[in-house]
Amino acid sequence: FEKETQSSLIKLKSELESKPWISETNKIHLLNQATEIINYWQEEGQKSSLSIVQAKFPNFIFSGSC
Repeated sequence: FEKETQSSLIKLKSELESKPWISETNKIHLLNQATEIINYWQEEGQKSSLSIVQAKFPNFIFSGSC
């Protein structure tokens, strides 16, 4: 998972860097929150229902299949 996580975060960082209208502060905040969600999911989330994970991170919209 660690290699996939790093790759995902690198892709997200690259995508954010291509958006000049997003402030550096917001980019850092988004990357930090993405890291927190990924870490939570790897440690706890797979044992929890999606609704519990959504409750823990209410400012994010989760989609797709789990």
